[in-house]
Amino acid sequence: MLELLETPTFVVDDLFDCKNVRLFSYLEFEKIPFEVLELCSAELPYRPGAYYPVIINDLHDDYELFKNVNPRALQMAQDQQLILVFIYAGHKNLIFSLADTLISQLVTYQLGFNNIRIVSEVSPLTAAPSYIYFSFAEIEAYLDAQDSVYVDAFCEGDRQKAFTCNVERDTAHARLFCASAWYHALIDHSYMNYPAQTTTSDVIGSSVYKWKKHWSATETLIDMFGQQLPLVNPAGYELDYYNNAYWNFSIMPNFDLTGLALNKSVFLPILNLQPFVVVGPAHSLKLLQSLGYKTFKKQVNESYDSISDDEERMQGLFRLIYEMSHFTGAELGELNEKLRNTIIHNQKHFLSSKKHKLITLLNLLKIASY
Repeated sequence: MLELLETPTFVVDDLFDCKNVRLFSYLEFEKIPFEVLELCSAELPYRPGAYYPVIINDLHDDYELFKNVNPRALQMAQDQQLILVFIYAGHKNLIFSLADTLISQLVTYQLGFNNIRIVSEVSPLTAAPSYIYFSFAEIEAYLDAQDSVYVDAFCEGDRQKAFTCNVERDTAHARLFCASAWYHALIDHSYMNYPAQTTTSDVIGSSVYKWKKHWSATETLIDMFGQQLPLVNPAGYELDYYNNAYWNFSIMPNFDLTGLALNKSVFLPILNLQPFVVVGPAHSLKLLQSLGYKTFKKQVNESYDSISDDEERMQGLFRLIYEMSHFTGAELGELNEKLRNTIIHNQKHFLSSKKHKLITLLNLLKIASY
């Protein structure tokens, strides 16, 4: 059993709402000991290695990492009394945003990499000083599952739909993938839901609009699909998205390697005993496997996960959804039966305690110094 190196101490601003630090909720749920002190606490000075959490919500280019740090906490970090822990649960790549400025920011504030930790939902492509990957999406979905009803037995019967695809976030790659399924009438074989969204500049400005190697009239296709939104194909009961469809196509928030991150949509089919295909950046399946989950490469062509060219990978993914939509129910049922053990393993792993992962995170906060 992995042991906690020491009980962590977190220091927060006076009158700070600790609910803003979701990490505290995770630790409390798994009964992992920790303490929270305020900057004005009479228990000063803090013992070495105390952490001051900084929640990053809005990330942009040239992000100023230390802008919202309490001046007193900043001074204590400079005096080696605190370690600043920046927590980011978004989908953008924090390292990319800081690539050109982090060292200069550290110099400006008289800090070193040993004074900070960066905990992020986005997995780094290469090793980065003081950078720690942690899947907030997995543990959020895990906590949500404690109070929700989910599919608890492998579905033996025939299902009406080939696949489910519920889009949470409007992106150019989500639009292209779903637009292609719509154009080829594949949504007749699916539960596909796409929210009503005003097309944003991020969508229009995406490189996806410029794809011409494997796709033609991409912009027209996406715009035509946009006129169909909102697209709603509700199941009779929420769990029918899983019980009454054979597969799930889970669309990640990113498609290129500016952010290798998973979201809760891939953990919902895992929870509900449904095999899945990940529509996301290259190596998304590899990242999922690193969290202890199994994928389906023995029965399904998962070579798309290793394709670095985004347009080519999208072509491979669309080919997969096209082929699956034209399988008979008997063929899909037989395929799912072959995957039964893997599907059940994934659900059990998802529902297992996350204490080990949280202790690993806390230990990394303790030892990560460069």
